[in-house]
Amino acid sequence: MKTISWILIVVAVIVMIIGLVDGLIAGKFFGVKHLVNYCHLANTFLLFALCSKFICTCKKKE
Repeated sequence: MKTISWILIVVAVIVMIIGLVDGLIAGKFFGVKHLVNYCHLANTFLLFALCSKFICTCKKKE
């Protein structure tokens, strides 16, 4: 579970970097029209990572 959360964090950071590049070149990078879509996707991956870390922490306490 710990590995999955780190993978999700890395994917979120990569999506944020792609969104930043898309914002700088002001184009349709990978066919995405709006910068907000990258932010929503990165937010989703970070939320999954936080939830998986929380579940891992709760399982250790039991």
